Amino acid sequence: NSKQPLEFHERINLPSVDGHQDKSLALPSDILGSLQSQSCNSQDVVVQLQETLQLNRSSLEEPEPDTKGWIRCLAREAKCSDRLDVVKHLREIVPAGTTGPLLNEHLDVRNIPGQQRLDLAVHLCGGNEWKVIAERLVLIKHTSAASTSVFLTHWKWC
Repeated sequence: NSKQPLEFHERINLPSVDGHQDKSLALPSDILGSLQSQSCNSQDVVVQLQETLQLNRSSLEEPEPDTKGWIRCLAREAKCSDRLDVVKHLREIVPAGTTGPLLNEHLDVRNIPGQQRLDLAVHLCGGNEWKVIAERLVLIKHTSAASTSVFLTHWKWC
């Protein structure tokens, strides 16, 4: 009753804009199945990835570049499977930035929920200075939380 080793697959995408080929990873089907099963908790999904990649806890705390790719892949698939519990668990055990954003990576800035949108505006300028910049660029006539919307909408022009 021996287990067959799991195989990882790589999907090859078309060349990117800069001419380099972009390779994205595809998780094994049993890990994908665990993500889709609501009965499998977040810790179990992460342990399954660790076992498959033969990683110990320290490999997650200080991941190598390849391991970061697999962690990001798991986080992306977890978001697509509406398993934010898995993403949040990963964020607790891996370095900041490894899992990628909690929000959809292709979400238009105008569709970011209220408080997260305000936080983004504040962090883009390193603090509350965003209000001063927005006023000087005549993007807003007065400072308010609603001004965040106008500022972020025009951020790409700043």
